Amino acid sequence: MFAAGRAFADATVPASDPIASIKNSISQAVAVFNDPQASLADRRERLRALCEQAFDFENMSRSVLGYHWRELTPAQRDEFVPVFTHFIQDAFLTKLQDETVQKVRAELKTVNRNYRNQFNRVINNQGYDQLVADLKAKETLFRQQLDQQQPHS
Repeated sequence: MFAAGRAFADATVPASDPIASIKNSISQAVAVFNDPQASLADRRERLRALCEQAFDFENMSRSVLGYHWRELTPAQRDEFVPVFTHFIQDAFLTKLQDETVQKVRAELKTVNRNYRNQFNRVINNQGYDQLVADLKAKETLFRQQLDQQQPHS
């Protein structure tokens, strides 16, 4: 899930230490989030960029869909990865605004297991297209929440 081999421009954490990389990523995200000089939109974009560098969203997408990934067409896979990426990014941006850093850290540990079960249930009961529709709808809700909330300073 976490791309320990990916480095931030100013990070000095070795790629061989994934726990230190995660802690470094969280510290950088908190620093961006708490930057009083940056606009809300700028903070979001910087946080999204940190997520892009820190997480291997394609691998996470494969993992979260489990055996369903093999059933998808290449076009469905190409569609799912960015939808899932935006969903996760917006979910965590919302959580950063709503909760403490400790709760976000706990969420990071369980994201793959929790979403995998939920996604599996939706695909089994309603199909892949419904999963994508649900993720897009939730992304819209997250963005609305983010637009309405003010960051904690």
